[in-house]
Amino acid sequence: MAKKRLFQNRLVILHLSLLIYVVAQFIWWAISILKLNLALSEFNADIDFEAKAYMVLGEGVVFLLILSVGTFFVFRAFKKEVQLSKLQNNFLLAVTHEFKSPLASLQLNLQTLRDKTVNEEDEKRMLESSLSQTYRLNDLVNNILVSTRLDSDQVQPVLERVEVEDVLMSLIKTSLTEKNQKRIRFEAQPNIQKFPLDVELFKLTMINLIDNALKYSEGEVEVSYSLKNENLTVKVVDQGDGIPKSELKNIFNKFYRIGNESTRKKKGSGLGLYIVQQLCEIQNAIIQVTSNQTKGSTFELTISKSIE
Repeated sequence: MAKKRLFQNRLVILHLSLLIYVVAQFIWWAISILKLNLALSEFNADIDFEAKAYMVLGEGVVFLLILSVGTFFVFRAFKKEVQLSKLQNNFLLAVTHEFKSPLASLQLNLQTLRDKTVNEEDEKRMLESSLSQTYRLNDLVNNILVSTRLDSDQVQPVLERVEVEDVLMSLIKTSLTEKNQKRIRFEAQPNIQKFPLDVELFKLTMINLIDNALKYSEGEVEVSYSLKNENLTVKVVDQGDGIPKSELKNIFNKFYRIGNESTRKKKGSGLGLYIVQQLCEIQNAIIQVTSNQTKGSTFELTISKSIE
């Protein structure tokens, strides 16, 4: 990592040195041409030195402007590549940990159940732990696969009219452990009409929002929905520490996670909220987040009925 950073710094220094050399050479040539035109105008009155000077200065300004714009875009592209490289490195570190940790836990539980006699309570605890790690691995693999499909534009919505409450209840029961199910406070809106959704895309969006809320909150997570102006609005509210305002604009970026990967305590790969945003674009939906930095965050998903 240090060698890579040193190489990047050397590239920047080389580019800046070349840029300074080009500008200095241009200025030297411009001065030389002006001096030559001045000398010629002294011997030939027909030569308009002032016009020649304006021409050289005009061309010089255009050249420097084009050079400045080009340099700006080169440095911006270079900066983005460096940031992407850093994020990808964080992603690899996170994914490595995300795979190793549950696999180690599963191995330990299975070995204990195989080699030792455990009481019913411990057996139930180990099975619940193993199931939780299995959910975790499954979510990680699904997120990586979906992220790849999203990047290659291979996801298209297939709509059907469904009961929103049934979809959300099914999602909570089949995608969360018993422990996490107890942390969900679900508020349903009675007598709501069926809504056109791509069920799989909607489920994937919601499980990433719920998983994010459970991850960063120690208490309950509230999930509610409503139908307003023929638009479906689903809210996921957690009781965590909140999100700093400076981070709100970055949390939906691919691989982005708050903090340093080597010291971060929370689990995750940096793909969940990125997938949420990409799925929102496909579903003609909008995702908004508000945070007061002390009492948690609220993610609000609004899906327009116009997609039908």
